Amino acid sequence: EPLYLDVAATLREAGLNDVVLTGGRYGLGSKDTPPSSIFALFKELEKDQPKERFTLGITDDVTGLSLPEVKPAPITAAAGTKECKFWGLGGDGTVGANKNSVKI
Repeated sequence: EPLYLDVAATLREAGLNDVVLTGGRYGLGSKDTPPSSIFALFKELEKDQPKERFTLGITDDVTGLSLPEVKPAPITAAAGTKECKFWGLGGDGTVGANKNSVKI
């Protein structure tokens, strides 16, 4: 993880060896990162010794770095909020159609 390594080196060079540094991956394979994954990260960071490396949103059976999602998923939207997810391909008219759908 290049950014993680850059930050770790910068902290070390500055003599800030007492700073807890963690880094992870999310959105792998175009998978969404739901609020339950973010809450799992904050739960991990509350520990005395959180994992230095982690993966969010998938079950990573290769590295074993997955953080278990918080269940049930926390409700982060205001009451009465409608949520929709739209998929489309570039140039197929999806953007314009979705703008119209959102207005409804």
